[in-house]
Amino acid sequence: MRNNKRTLPGFTLVELAVVIAILGVLSYFGVGMAKTMHQNTARKITEQRRSAIVKVLAGYLRKEGLLPAPYTFKKESDTGGFSIGIVPFEELHMDESMVKDGYGNYFTYAVDNMLVVKKNVKDFDDKDISQRLSSFCEHRVSPIVIKDINKNMKAKKSDVIALVLVSHGPDGSGAFLASGERRPVINDLEQDNCDNSSVFVSGKPSPRFTHSVWWASRDNFVSIYVGSHCGNYITDGDSEGNSKKTEELMGVIDFFGGSNNGEEKDSSFKQKISKEF
Repeated sequence: MRNNKRTLPGFTLVELAVVIAILGVLSYFGVGMAKTMHQNTARKITEQRRSAIVKVLAGYLRKEGLLPAPYTFKKESDTGGFSIGIVPFEELHMDESMVKDGYGNYFTYAVDNMLVVKKNVKDFDDKDISQRLSSFCEHRVSPIVIKDINKNMKAKKSDVIALVLVSHGPDGSGAFLASGERRPVINDLEQDNCDNSSVFVSGKPSPRFTHSVWWASRDNFVSIYVGSHCGNYITDGDSEGNSKKTEELMGVIDFFGGSNNGEEKDSSFKQKISKEF
């Protein structure tokens, strides 16, 4: 009898190897794209929550005349000159998730103790903002220091650094835990941001530095976010001097700009600064 069975064509080993290689390449790029998208989303959430915290702190300052103290977990986090901990979400009536960055770690919040509300602080008339800000604006020296990753001063000595917010990056290097302990510090360049000292380091993101650090001087914070001023940030002299000062403020160092390159990208902030002058 004649055999009518037909042999179906199949894949050779070479063809299978090519298909597997293609799938591997697609998988590699797919995972890479997914990781990039996740990181971009986390950075965006970090920026949004940081912005929300700043606005709530500004509202608190307008009402109380001073900033809230951090939730410090332990007494040793209050050094006398400044306090460091997490944003006091309960006092600010914020959801706990809003004081965590896009990676799920608490923002570190540090503030000059001379600019913090005390228990016996006087309640001021809401209409008299200058009176409410009098104590805030009288302080002239801050223990908080901002440096770059090469240990050079990044903020002027004359600046009174009011507050600092730190996102500890994708790995949460040195971030506070709910227990009050800190996560292990992964990169040596990030150590200063995690040792409860008054020195903070800010720099461009890199494999060795994943923190995002924002800070504000007292005068700039009052000017930009509170809509008032302490008076001593305006350069003495003619309009040319004030113009130079305006340009300096438009460069707003790392401060609340969402970037570590010293550039303020939000044009609305620049417009608001210009109006102050």
